[in-house]
Amino acid sequence: MLSDYGKGVLSKNLCQEIIAKTTAKNKMVLVDPKGKDYLKYKGATLLTPNKKEAGIALDTDLNSSQSINQAVQNLKEKFALKYGLITLSEEGIILCDENLQIRTFPALAKEVFDV
Repeated sequence: MLSDYGKGVLSKNLCQEIIAKTTAKNKMVLVDPKGKDYLKYKGATLLTPNKKEAGIALDTDLNSSQSINQAVQNLKEKFALKYGLITLSEEGIILCDENLQIRTFPALAKEVFDV
């Protein structure tokens, strides 16, 4: 899992080294990306940007289901990911799998108890 919350620890070289060594051992690399340059995460298993972050990284407006579907596929292809994924807040997530099949998984409301 790679995430530095935009603090600058994860340079492009460090990310690429981690991704190369980890994928060589058939392990997944999950990234919570920050900033707009996702090239440093190229080759990871998946990124978890929200809709706004994905729009910024792809320099596009994500204001329709069609634009979101295209964006999740673009994320997968542009950054050589195993899966494309965009979180959609209360609407759940959208995933583009290895076969470029796009699926949406709705968020499930759960009652929360304060103990």
